[in-house]
Amino acid sequence: LKIYLKNKDYYFMAHLDSYSIEKGETMICVKQQIKCDFNDNEIYSQEHNPNAYMLFNLKEVDYIEIFDV
Repeated sequence: LKIYLKNKDYYFMAHLDSYSIEKGETMICVKQQIKCDFNDNEIYSQEHNPNAYMLFNLKEVDYIEIFDV
């Protein structure tokens, strides 16, 4: 996935781990995340950390690109 957040000048590349929908809120959990600026420069990476996960509320997401690998 490439996850673009509203009003931010960076995005995250990551693998989808899981998602949940509760009380009208949709949350996605990703792993192996890499934070990049819009010039595709890596800001930081947790790509090789098996214990690092991130949780996003879809209300804060502008859009998501999905890639099949």
